[in-house]
Amino acid sequence: MLFSAGLMCLALAGGIWYSSRGDAVEMDRRSWDQPCGCLSCSARYLTHVNLSDPRPWTCEKCGKPTAWPLKKCNDCKLVFVPAPIEPSAGADEPSRAPAMPACPKCGGVNSVGAALKEDVS
Repeated sequence: MLFSAGLMCLALAGGIWYSSRGDAVEMDRRSWDQPCGCLSCSARYLTHVNLSDPRPWTCEKCGKPTAWPLKKCNDCKLVFVPAPIEPSAGADEPSRAPAMPACPKCGGVNSVGAALKEDVS
C-alpha cells in the first residue's frame, strides 16, 4: 500500500514537471533557431537550422557557405564567430567549429558559450 502511494506521488510529480517545462531546452530536438555569423560578410542573424544541415551554413545575406554558430564570452560580453578548424592537408573532411574557442578580445576560454537570440542585432 505504501509503495503504491509513493509510486502515485512520483507519477504526479513527473506529470507536473512535464507540464511546467515551458521554454526549457529539449535535448531531442532536430531543429532550432540558431544565432549565426558569416565570416565573409560579417552578417549576424538568427536562422532556423536542422541537425542534419552540414556546417558551415550558407549565409542568408551573401550566399557564401561561411556562416557559423555565434559564441559569447561571458567575461567581456563579446559576441563572435570563432575561426573554424581547417582539415589537415590532403584530409577528406570538412572544416569544423572549435569545441572550446578562446575569446579573441580577453583570451578567456572557460566562460565562452553559445550566443543567445538576444545577442543578435
